[in-house]
Amino acid sequence: MGAQQSVQEGIIKSKNFKILGYKENDLYGSFKIVESQGSQFAMVSKTCQNQEDYINLCKILKETQQQNGIKQLVKLVEVDTQEESNLCSTFYKVSALYEYYDITLREISNQASINCLFVLKSLSEGLSELYTHNQVHGNLIPDFVLVDKSKGEVKLNNCTQLTGYDHYKRILTSDGLWYLSPELVTALARKDLRPQYNHEKSEVYQLGLIALELWGNGNVQLFYDKQTFTLNQNVINEAIDEFGVRNGYVLKNVIKQMLQQDPNVRPTMKELSTSFTQLYEIQLQITEQESQLPQIPQNTQPITQQQVVTLCELNNEEVEQDNVQIYKESFQYQEDSNQNETCKQQFEESPKKFEKQNVDIQPQSVKSSISQSIKEYYVTGSIAAQFGQLALLENNIEYQSIGTAQFENHHDIDQDVLKEKPQNRQPNSTKSQESTIIKKSVKVNNNPPSNKKLISIKRPKHESIETKLPKQAVVINKRR
Repeated sequence: MGAQQSVQEGIIKSKNFKILGYKENDLYGSFKIVESQGSQFAMVSKTCQNQEDYINLCKILKETQQQNGIKQLVKLVEVDTQEESNLCSTFYKVSALYEYYDITLREISNQASINCLFVLKSLSEGLSELYTHNQVHGNLIPDFVLVDKSKGEVKLNNCTQLTGYDHYKRILTSDGLWYLSPELVTALARKDLRPQYNHEKSEVYQLGLIALELWGNGNVQLFYDKQTFTLNQNVINEAIDEFGVRNGYVLKNVIKQMLQQDPNVRPTMKELSTSFTQLYEIQLQITEQESQLPQIPQNTQPITQQQVVTLCELNNEEVEQDNVQIYKESFQYQEDSNQNETCKQQFEESPKKFEKQNVDIQPQSVKSSISQSIKEYYVTGSIAAQFGQLALLENNIEYQSIGTAQFENHHDIDQDVLKEKPQNRQPNSTKSQESTIIKKSVKVNNNPPSNKKLISIKRPKHESIETKLPKQAVVINKRR
């Protein structure tokens, strides 16, 4: 449970708390878990043997408190100091009270579906603001990113200076999971105790590694050859491609820039914060627009198996504008039969289709619906709605026409719109040879021809923990 911001000061000195237990980890070091006024805190105590160490520690804690305005950081709620003297010497005891969160990003990603863009936006915003205080985080790994389940917030642990160990020093002195930039791998090979490098660009690389591991199914430890202290660039490139399939090629290109070998060509954290914020806002706008679309009443059955849909060739016959046959097929999250109906309102990343029936609707709305579906389907790896690719398609000259859109070769369109072809696409593959001409009607065949490439719908994993964090959207990707 996270601490409230408006906590009264004087908890330590007044002893207005209850000790719940003792714990030790890499985040806070050795600490007590205490409870006061319904909130939990981590109480860290340090004893300084001389006045110089005491002054330095107090300076660090004062700087940390000045960063409490950064909402993505774990807040230092209170600091209390005591001076104890005996016949031989004087001791200084310092107690720091931090907000306490008991779950990390790594743990929650295994138990719930968390929105990739929301986490990347939150972390880049917090780190970018932290750099304005001339501070770096130093421990940007999934185990040092904490989650406030009740408020749906992502928090960066802010105790690095207090514990005295950043990620590089921890790897240098003991074994552990590597999340190192190429420049730090080189320094590690030399056993350099104080490497000189660009801390911000190194953490940009680390943030890219987190994205590949949690939302691209990449094993970051396979990126390194720990015997020769080198990086397996082929493995990294494969993981980037897989991330693009799962999350879309617009976001893939951003992650690819973050993972450049040369730190000078990587984007700054401020640039990343701006990009992630724009993409996330577009996602929210699309979600709001979809929620406002009129719903046609229908009797749907619970979906218990993963659905597979196939785009077939569009028919050559003209149809009357007053009679349009629409195939309805519900793309919803796979839920138990007793699941609450509110889950259906979650963001869905696939165009909605319906069971075969005759419906009298306005021709203009039919054109709009078909146009929306066409735009979404022609974004390889993920539909346009999630990452703002609809806006890119709107500006594409080949797409603009009266009431219809014509894509002679969607491989070329992917290259034009997304500005990068997937690296794993074969030039003579069936995908690149398929061409589709848009007419005034669209039919979806539930019994696809055997020579057609299937499109599978990836649904969020079953959640074993309840949070208020935004959930990862459903992603359409081509089955390999």
